[in-house]
Amino acid sequence: MVTRFAPSPTGFIHIGGLFGSIVDRKLAEQSEGVFILRIEDTDQKREIENGVEQIVNGLKDFGITPDEGVISETEEIGNYGPYKQSLRKDIYQSYAKYLLEQGKAYPCFATAEELEEMRKTQEVAGVKPGYYGVWAKYRNLTVEEAAEKIKEITFTKFDASFDIDVRLGVDPRKANQMVRGVVSLPHGTGKQVRVLVLCATEADQAAAKEAGADYVGLDEYIEKIKGGWTDVDVIITQPAIMGKIGALGRILGPRGLMPNPKSGTVTPDVAKAVKEVKQGKIDFKVDKNGIVHASIGKVSFTADQMAENAREFINTLIKLKPATAKGTYMKSIYLSSTMSSGLKIDTKSLDV
Repeated sequence: MVTRFAPSPTGFIHIGGLFGSIVDRKLAEQSEGVFILRIEDTDQKREIENGVEQIVNGLKDFGITPDEGVISETEEIGNYGPYKQSLRKDIYQSYAKYLLEQGKAYPCFATAEELEEMRKTQEVAGVKPGYYGVWAKYRNLTVEEAAEKIKEITFTKFDASFDIDVRLGVDPRKANQMVRGVVSLPHGTGKQVRVLVLCATEADQAAAKEAGADYVGLDEYIEKIKGGWTDVDVIITQPAIMGKIGALGRILGPRGLMPNPKSGTVTPDVAKAVKEVKQGKIDFKVDKNGIVHASIGKVSFTADQMAENAREFINTLIKLKPATAKGTYMKSIYLSSTMSSGLKIDTKSLDV
Protein backbone atom coordinates (compact mmCIF):
# COMPACT_ATOMS: atom_id res chain seq x y z
CA MET A 1 0.00 0.00 0.00
CA VAL A 2 1.22 3.51 -0.82
CA THR A 3 0.26 6.18 1.70
CA ARG A 4 0.94 9.89 1.60
CA PHE A 5 1.03 12.73 4.10
CA ALA A 6 0.98 16.20 2.51
CA PRO A 7 1.10 19.05 5.05
CA SER A 8 1.46 22.76 4.26
CA PRO A 9 4.54 24.59 5.56
CA THR A 10 2.39 27.25 7.19
CA GLY A 11 3.05 26.40 10.86
CA PHE A 12 3.57 23.55 13.32
CA ILE A 13 1.96 20.16 12.73
CA HIS A 14 -1.37 20.01 14.54
CA ILE A 15 -2.72 16.99 16.40
CA GLY A 16 -5.01 15.89 13.55
CA GLY A 17 -2.16 15.94 11.04
CA LEU A 18 0.11 14.05 13.43
CA PHE A 19 -2.53 11.37 13.94
CA GLY A 20 -3.01 11.02 10.17
CA SER A 21 0.73 10.69 9.55
CA ILE A 22 1.02 7.96 12.22
CA VAL A 23 -1.81 6.01 10.59
CA ASP A 24 -0.20 6.45 7.14
CA ARG A 25 3.19 5.28 8.44
CA LYS A 26 1.71 2.18 10.14
CA LEU A 27 -0.42 1.20 7.13
CA ALA A 28 2.64 1.39 4.87
CA GLU A 29 4.70 -0.71 7.26
CA GLN A 30 2.01 -3.36 7.80
CA SER A 31 1.43 -3.76 4.05
CA GLU A 32 5.16 -3.61 3.19
CA GLY A 33 4.34 -0.54 1.21
CA VAL A 34 5.65 3.00 0.91
CA PHE A 35 5.02 6.09 3.03
CA ILE A 36 5.49 9.37 1.12
CA LEU A 37 5.95 12.84 2.59
CA ARG A 38 4.95 15.51 0.11
CA ILE A 39 4.94 19.22 0.94
CA GLU A 40 1.83 21.10 -0.13
CA ASP A 41 3.50 24.48 -0.68
CA THR A 42 1.19 26.07 -3.25
CA ASP A 43 -0.19 28.59 -0.72
CA GLN A 44 3.08 30.50 -0.62
CA LYS A 45 1.50 33.65 0.83
CA ARG A 46 0.97 31.81 4.13
CA GLU A 47 4.23 29.85 4.06
CA ILE A 48 6.51 30.56 7.03
CA GLU A 49 10.29 30.62 7.17
CA ASN A 50 11.79 27.14 7.78
CA GLY A 51 8.28 25.68 7.57
CA VAL A 52 9.50 22.51 5.83
CA GLU A 53 12.18 21.91 8.49
CA GLN A 54 9.54 22.26 11.23
CA ILE A 55 7.42 19.58 9.55
CA VAL A 56 10.29 17.15 9.01
CA ASN A 57 11.69 17.61 12.52
CA GLY A 58 8.23 17.50 14.09
CA LEU A 59 7.57 14.11 12.52
CA LYS A 60 11.02 12.86 13.55
CA ASP A 61 10.23 13.71 17.17
CA PHE A 62 7.49 11.07 17.01
CA GLY A 63 9.61 8.52 15.13
CA ILE A 64 7.97 9.17 11.76
CA THR A 65 10.27 9.20 8.71
CA PRO A 66 9.25 8.86 5.06
CA ASP A 67 10.31 6.12 2.66
CA GLU A 68 10.07 8.69 -0.12
CA GLY A 69 9.72 12.42 -0.22
CA VAL A 70 11.07 15.49 1.52
CA ILE A 71 13.68 14.90 4.25
CA SER A 72 14.90 18.49 4.71
CA GLU A 73 14.37 21.99 3.36
CA THR A 74 16.51 21.16 0.30
CA GLU A 75 16.71 17.34 0.15
CA GLU A 76 14.44 14.61 -1.19
CA ILE A 77 14.63 10.84 -1.57
CA GLY A 78 12.73 8.60 -4.00
CA ASN A 79 12.24 8.09 -7.73
CA TYR A 80 8.92 9.92 -8.22
CA GLY A 81 9.79 13.48 -7.30
CA PRO A 82 9.72 16.33 -7.09
CA TYR A 83 7.95 16.01 -3.76
CA LYS A 84 7.08 19.66 -3.34
CA GLN A 85 3.72 20.42 -4.90
CA SER A 86 4.83 23.73 -6.42
CA LEU A 87 7.50 21.91 -8.47
CA ARG A 88 5.09 19.34 -9.96
CA LYS A 89 3.42 21.75 -12.39
CA ASP A 90 4.79 20.09 -15.55
CA ILE A 91 3.57 16.67 -14.37
CA TYR A 92 0.05 17.94 -13.77
CA GLN A 93 -0.05 19.87 -17.03
CA SER A 94 0.93 16.81 -19.05
CA TYR A 95 -1.76 14.72 -17.35
CA ALA A 96 -4.31 17.51 -17.74
CA LYS A 97 -3.53 17.51 -21.47
CA TYR A 98 -4.08 13.75 -21.54
CA LEU A 99 -7.47 14.14 -19.81
CA LEU A 100 -8.45 16.84 -22.29
CA GLU A 101 -7.53 14.60 -25.21
CA GLN A 102 -9.63 11.81 -23.70
CA GLY A 103 -12.61 14.16 -23.29
CA LYS A 104 -12.55 13.66 -19.51
CA ALA A 105 -11.73 17.27 -18.67
CA TYR A 106 -12.21 20.72 -20.15
CA PRO A 107 -10.37 24.05 -19.87
CA CYS A 108 -12.01 26.83 -17.86
CA PHE A 109 -11.52 30.44 -18.88
CA ALA A 110 -13.39 32.02 -15.98
CA THR A 111 -11.57 34.96 -14.40
CA ALA A 112 -11.19 35.40 -10.65
CA GLU A 113 -13.80 38.15 -10.87
CA GLU A 114 -16.27 35.89 -12.70
CA LEU A 115 -15.82 33.11 -10.14
CA GLU A 116 -16.33 35.52 -7.24
CA GLU A 117 -19.48 36.94 -8.82
CA MET A 118 -20.77 33.40 -9.42
CA ARG A 119 -20.08 32.47 -5.77
CA LYS A 120 -22.07 35.49 -4.54
CA THR A 121 -24.96 34.66 -6.84
CA GLN A 122 -24.99 31.06 -5.60
CA GLU A 123 -25.00 32.18 -1.97
CA VAL A 124 -27.95 34.49 -2.60
CA ALA A 125 -29.77 31.65 -4.38
CA GLY A 126 -29.01 29.30 -1.49
CA VAL A 127 -27.28 26.69 -3.67
CA LYS A 128 -24.01 24.86 -3.16
CA PRO A 129 -21.16 27.07 -4.33
CA GLY A 130 -18.91 25.67 -7.03
CA TYR A 131 -18.19 25.39 -10.74
CA TYR A 132 -20.60 22.68 -11.87
CA GLY A 133 -23.74 22.00 -13.91
CA VAL A 134 -25.37 25.15 -15.25
CA TRP A 135 -22.68 27.21 -13.53
CA ALA A 136 -19.90 25.65 -15.64
CA LYS A 137 -20.31 28.12 -18.51
CA TYR A 138 -17.12 27.07 -20.28
CA ARG A 139 -17.80 23.34 -20.22
CA ASN A 140 -19.69 23.42 -23.51
CA LEU A 141 -19.28 26.32 -25.94
CA THR A 142 -20.92 27.38 -29.16
CA VAL A 143 -18.80 27.17 -32.30
CA GLU A 144 -18.44 30.97 -32.29
CA GLU A 145 -17.36 31.09 -28.63
CA ALA A 146 -14.82 28.32 -29.16
CA ALA A 147 -13.33 30.04 -32.23
CA GLU A 148 -12.82 33.26 -30.26
CA LYS A 149 -11.24 31.41 -27.32
CA ILE A 150 -8.87 29.46 -29.58
CA LYS A 151 -7.55 32.73 -30.98
CA GLU A 152 -7.02 33.97 -27.41
CA ILE A 153 -5.18 30.88 -26.13
CA THR A 154 -2.93 30.21 -29.14
CA PHE A 155 0.52 31.76 -28.66
CA THR A 156 2.60 29.97 -31.31
CA LYS A 157 5.07 32.01 -33.32
CA PHE A 158 3.81 30.32 -36.51
CA ASP A 159 0.33 30.46 -38.00
CA ALA A 160 -1.24 27.47 -36.24
CA SER A 161 -3.79 25.23 -37.93
CA PHE A 162 -7.41 25.34 -36.83
CA ASP A 163 -8.54 21.74 -36.29
CA ILE A 164 -11.76 19.85 -35.67
CA ASP A 165 -12.29 16.41 -34.15
CA VAL A 166 -15.71 14.80 -34.26
CA ARG A 167 -16.52 11.51 -32.54
CA LEU A 168 -19.33 9.78 -34.42
CA GLY A 169 -21.72 7.09 -33.26
CA VAL A 170 -20.76 4.69 -36.05
CA ASP A 171 -18.92 1.39 -36.33
CA PRO A 172 -16.25 1.94 -39.02
CA ARG A 173 -15.70 -1.82 -39.22
CA LYS A 174 -19.03 -2.07 -41.02
CA ALA A 175 -18.92 -1.01 -44.65
CA ASN A 176 -22.39 0.55 -44.43
CA GLN A 177 -21.27 2.82 -41.57
CA MET A 178 -18.07 4.18 -43.13
CA VAL A 179 -18.31 7.97 -43.25
CA ARG A 180 -16.24 9.57 -45.98
CA GLY A 181 -16.71 12.69 -48.02
CA VAL A 182 -15.51 16.07 -49.24
CA VAL A 183 -16.33 19.61 -48.18
CA SER A 184 -15.59 22.99 -49.72
CA LEU A 185 -14.69 25.31 -46.87
CA PRO A 186 -16.12 28.82 -47.43
CA HIS A 187 -12.85 30.47 -46.40
CA GLY A 188 -10.43 27.80 -47.57
CA THR A 189 -7.80 26.09 -45.46
CA GLY A 190 -5.22 28.88 -45.42
CA LYS A 191 -2.64 26.42 -46.72
CA GLN A 192 -0.66 26.48 -49.94
CA VAL A 193 -1.85 23.19 -51.44
CA ARG A 194 0.55 21.60 -53.94
CA VAL A 195 -1.43 19.83 -56.68
CA LEU A 196 -0.18 17.25 -59.15
CA VAL A 197 -2.42 16.49 -62.15
CA LEU A 198 -1.82 13.27 -64.06
CA CYS A 199 -3.42 13.50 -67.50
CA ALA A 200 -2.44 12.67 -71.06
CA THR A 201 -3.77 15.17 -73.60
CA GLU A 202 -2.20 18.55 -74.20
CA ALA A 203 -5.60 20.23 -73.86
CA ASP A 204 -6.21 18.74 -70.40
CA GLN A 205 -2.69 19.57 -69.29
CA ALA A 206 -3.06 23.17 -70.44
CA ALA A 207 -6.42 23.49 -68.66
CA ALA A 208 -4.95 22.06 -65.45
CA LYS A 209 -2.04 24.52 -65.54
CA GLU A 210 -4.39 27.42 -66.13
CA ALA A 211 -6.52 26.30 -63.16
CA GLY A 212 -3.47 26.52 -60.90
CA ALA A 213 -1.96 23.03 -60.79
CA ASP A 214 1.62 23.04 -59.54
CA TYR A 215 2.70 19.96 -61.50
CA VAL A 216 1.15 18.57 -64.68
CA GLY A 217 2.18 15.53 -66.72
CA LEU A 218 1.88 11.78 -66.78
CA ASP A 219 4.65 9.23 -67.47
CA GLU A 220 7.50 11.38 -66.14
CA TYR A 221 5.68 11.86 -62.81
CA ILE A 222 4.71 8.21 -62.56
CA GLU A 223 8.41 7.37 -62.81
CA LYS A 224 9.30 10.01 -60.19
CA ILE A 225 6.73 8.57 -57.78
CA LYS A 226 8.07 5.07 -58.32
CA GLY A 227 11.45 6.51 -57.30
CA GLY A 228 9.96 7.80 -54.03
CA TRP A 229 8.93 11.37 -54.92
CA THR A 230 5.73 12.44 -53.14
CA ASP A 231 6.32 16.15 -52.58
CA VAL A 232 2.67 17.12 -53.18
CA ASP A 233 -0.50 17.45 -51.12
CA VAL A 234 -3.12 16.29 -53.63
CA ILE A 235 -2.99 14.19 -56.80
CA ILE A 236 -5.77 14.53 -59.36
CA THR A 237 -6.25 12.30 -62.39
CA GLN A 238 -8.84 11.02 -64.88
CA PRO A 239 -10.71 7.68 -64.93
CA ALA A 240 -8.88 6.60 -68.09
CA ILE A 241 -5.51 7.08 -66.37
CA MET A 242 -6.25 5.01 -63.25
CA GLY A 243 -5.03 1.81 -64.92
CA LYS A 244 -1.57 3.36 -65.24
CA ILE A 245 -1.27 4.54 -61.65
CA GLY A 246 -2.87 1.58 -59.88
CA ALA A 247 0.58 0.16 -59.16
CA LEU A 248 1.44 3.34 -57.24
CA GLY A 249 -1.06 2.48 -54.52
CA ARG A 250 1.56 1.03 -52.16
CA ILE A 251 3.42 4.36 -52.27
CA LEU A 252 0.53 6.81 -52.41
CA GLY A 253 -1.99 4.96 -50.25
CA PRO A 254 -0.16 5.20 -46.89
CA ARG A 255 0.42 8.91 -47.52
CA GLY A 256 -3.22 9.63 -48.30
CA LEU A 257 -2.35 10.68 -51.84
CA MET A 258 -4.02 7.96 -53.93
CA PRO A 259 -6.66 9.53 -56.19
CA ASN A 260 -10.20 8.42 -55.37
CA PRO A 261 -13.52 9.11 -57.13
CA LYS A 262 -15.25 9.60 -53.74
CA SER A 263 -12.94 12.48 -52.90
CA GLY A 264 -13.34 14.05 -56.34
CA THR A 265 -9.71 13.47 -57.33
CA VAL A 266 -10.60 11.06 -60.14
CA THR A 267 -12.64 13.08 -62.62
CA PRO A 268 -12.78 13.87 -66.35
CA ASP A 269 -12.74 17.61 -65.53
CA VAL A 270 -9.33 17.97 -63.90
CA ALA A 271 -9.32 21.77 -64.22
CA LYS A 272 -12.49 22.07 -62.12
CA ALA A 273 -11.05 19.70 -59.51
CA VAL A 274 -7.86 21.79 -59.27
CA LYS A 275 -9.85 24.99 -58.72
CA GLU A 276 -11.92 23.35 -55.97
CA VAL A 277 -8.86 22.04 -54.15
CA LYS A 278 -7.08 25.38 -54.40
CA GLN A 279 -10.19 27.15 -53.05
CA GLY A 280 -10.40 24.98 -49.95
CA LYS A 281 -11.97 21.64 -50.84
CA ILE A 282 -10.77 18.87 -48.50
CA ASP A 283 -11.61 15.19 -48.14
CA PHE A 284 -12.01 13.29 -44.88
CA LYS A 285 -12.99 9.91 -43.52
CA VAL A 286 -13.73 8.39 -40.14
CA ASP A 287 -10.87 6.48 -38.54
CA LYS A 288 -11.03 3.08 -36.84
CA ASN A 289 -12.00 4.73 -33.54
CA GLY A 290 -15.02 6.49 -35.04
CA ILE A 291 -13.33 9.92 -35.10
CA VAL A 292 -13.12 12.35 -38.01
CA HIS A 293 -10.18 14.74 -37.82
CA ALA A 294 -9.42 17.61 -40.19
CA SER A 295 -7.60 20.92 -40.41
CA ILE A 296 -10.18 23.48 -41.44
CA GLY A 297 -8.31 26.77 -41.45
CA LYS A 298 -5.71 28.88 -39.70
CA VAL A 299 -5.75 30.78 -36.43
CA SER A 300 -4.92 33.92 -38.42
CA PHE A 301 -8.47 33.76 -39.83
CA THR A 302 -11.07 35.91 -38.11
CA ALA A 303 -13.18 34.16 -35.48
CA ASP A 304 -16.19 34.41 -37.81
CA GLN A 305 -14.27 32.75 -40.67
CA MET A 306 -13.13 29.95 -38.37
CA ALA A 307 -16.67 29.40 -37.11
CA GLU A 308 -18.16 29.37 -40.62
CA ASN A 309 -15.62 26.78 -41.77
CA ALA A 310 -16.38 24.63 -38.73
CA ARG A 311 -20.13 24.83 -39.25
CA GLU A 312 -19.80 23.90 -42.93
CA PHE A 313 -17.71 20.87 -41.98
CA ILE A 314 -20.20 19.79 -39.29
CA ASN A 315 -23.19 20.26 -41.62
CA THR A 316 -21.48 18.09 -44.24
CA LEU A 317 -20.89 15.34 -41.69
CA ILE A 318 -24.54 15.40 -40.64
CA LYS A 319 -25.66 15.02 -44.26
CA LEU A 320 -23.45 11.92 -44.51
CA LYS A 321 -25.05 10.12 -41.55
CA PRO A 322 -25.40 6.43 -42.51
CA ALA A 323 -28.95 5.11 -42.48
CA THR A 324 -27.77 2.16 -40.37
CA ALA A 325 -26.21 4.33 -37.62
CA LYS A 326 -28.18 3.97 -34.40
CA GLY A 327 -28.31 6.18 -31.33
CA THR A 328 -26.48 9.50 -31.03
CA TYR A 329 -24.63 10.34 -34.23
CA MET A 330 -22.65 13.40 -33.12
CA LYS A 331 -21.19 12.13 -29.86
CA SER A 332 -18.70 14.96 -29.33
CA ILE A 333 -17.10 17.84 -31.20
CA TYR A 334 -13.82 19.52 -30.24
CA LEU A 335 -12.16 22.53 -31.83
CA SER A 336 -8.48 23.31 -31.26
CA SER A 337 -5.36 24.83 -32.76
CA THR A 338 -2.05 23.08 -33.35
CA MET A 339 -0.80 23.63 -29.78
CA SER A 340 -3.97 24.48 -27.84
CA SER A 341 -6.32 22.45 -25.69
CA GLY A 342 -9.42 21.06 -27.34
CA LEU A 343 -12.61 23.01 -26.62
CA LYS A 344 -15.82 21.01 -26.46
CA ILE A 345 -18.76 22.24 -28.51
CA ASP A 346 -22.31 22.10 -27.18
CA THR A 347 -24.01 20.01 -29.88
CA LYS A 348 -27.37 21.43 -28.78
CA SER A 349 -26.20 24.87 -29.97
CA LEU A 350 -25.88 23.68 -33.58
CA ASP A 351 -28.66 24.87 -35.85
CA VAL A 352 -28.73 21.79 -38.07
